[in-house]
Amino acid sequence: MVGKDGPHVTQYALDRTLAGAVAVTAVGVVGLGNIGGAIARNLVADGHAVTVFDLDADRVAAAAGAAPAAGVAAVATQAEVTFTSLPDPSTVAAVAPAWAEAAPTGSILCALSTTLPDGNRPIAAR
Repeated sequence: MVGKDGPHVTQYALDRTLAGAVAVTAVGVVGLGNIGGAIARNLVADGHAVTVFDLDADRVAAAAGAAPAAGVAAVATQAEVTFTSLPDPSTVAAVAPAWAEAAPTGSILCALSTTLPDGNRPIAAR
């Protein structure tokens, strides 16, 4: 917000921003290794509706309380925000198009993998 004294954030605006930040409850996690698995379990513990996918069925089972999905597209259809925690840039590049094809307008993909910006720009353009 901008007032006569310059830019500032009112408490009302801050409260509305924080309320919006916690309003997301349908979350997806693709890639349930050490990081993705911990994220999924913590989201479940915090009361979020979590849908998960991993190629390893044991990792999916370890995300107790999360709904298993048949694939990346199924996660995309169930989640407002999807986190991917994948092992390398080529896997991110392979997974992102399947997510983008299925995700409703307004969905958010957060790729947590260590990748370079040049590899992410084509994904973001979709």
